[in-house]
Amino acid sequence: MTADIDGVVTAIDAEVGQVVAAGTPVVRVAKAGDMDVIVGVPEDKINSIRQMSDLKVKLWANSGEVYAAKLRELSPIADPVTRTFVAKVALPDTAKDVRLGMTATVLFGMKNPMAMIRVPLTALFQEKNVSSVWIVESGVVRLVPVQIGSTSGEDVLISGGIQAGQIVVTAGVNLLKAGQKVRILGMESAPVASAANAAASAAASGVNK
Repeated sequence: MTADIDGVVTAIDAEVGQVVAAGTPVVRVAKAGDMDVIVGVPEDKINSIRQMSDLKVKLWANSGEVYAAKLRELSPIADPVTRTFVAKVALPDTAKDVRLGMTATVLFGMKNPMAMIRVPLTALFQEKNVSSVWIVESGVVRLVPVQIGSTSGEDVLISGGIQAGQIVVTAGVNLLKAGQKVRILGMESAPVASAANAAASAAASGVNK
């Protein structure tokens, strides 16, 4: 039996003495040369993956080395068990010390000249076909119209209207009014804890007396 390519035997699907029909796979061979990283893509990320051209691969055995890669193939149907779509990411010829069966991490990135801000869909406030978000400034909310870039799962990408670093309300947006005073959860947890400890200490002192 002779293989039509040079490579490494990865599996043997027949046993010694077994009678097989013509065309039945007997030996699996991994072709020598270029290698692929196989990764499962969730169904809600398929459309985003197709638009991404900036792919990076890091090997678990050598996490300090990052390789530029490219998407070679994306399965048109989902795996019946994992319900994910198999993507084959081709490693460059410069990738060294890569062995079959190694574990790798694939980083997908989209090159976009316009930086966008990701917020939850629950942050959007719709009124008269205008999309807006509530911004918190000095403890007071202000409604700001925004431009929607695209959606990604349960998040939305904002292409204009707000800036990085601003505080955006993500829950209860339909209950707010312009100029309403709000308190950000968690920012006063430390003072409250200190007051509670002081009260507890005072109560303990009273019991001792």
